[in-house]
Amino acid sequence: GITQPREEVFPPVDETTPTFRNIYIKDVICSKARRAMYFYGLPEHHIENVNIENVTVHSQVGAELMESENIRLKNVNIYSEQAPALLLRNVKNVSVEGFNTDESLETIFEIAGSRSQNINFSSSYGADKLKTGKETQPDIVKLNKPD
Repeated sequence: GITQPREEVFPPVDETTPTFRNIYIKDVICSKARRAMYFYGLPEHHIENVNIENVTVHSQVGAELMESENIRLKNVNIYSEQAPALLLRNVKNVSVEGFNTDESLETIFEIAGSRSQNINFSSSYGADKLKTGKETQPDIVKLNKPD
């Protein structure tokens, strides 16, 4: 009755695999968006080096960043109608500083995915606004109050 965990096998990366990296978005204001942001890389080939600074978005759904690494969000404001304001799934090396949203949201930050690693929040929101998936290791997230 003991089952072995299934090992994930990803296709090899070759010249046909799309590459998205070095994305810089700065000084943007957006209202009435359906989704605040959507970055979805491939498990075998992540979106790399996403830098978003001084951005304000009013949307129905928050931001989703998946299968991505080396992400830096600084002074990002996402006011979404639905929680979470920021969903991170299978991401690595994430830094979030100065994030603001509607405090009435039950969940502001959601972290999911067994391959997520090294996520740092410098935020005024406490651990009560953070939700982690059951497959996510709890020690990968650091939540610090800003000075």
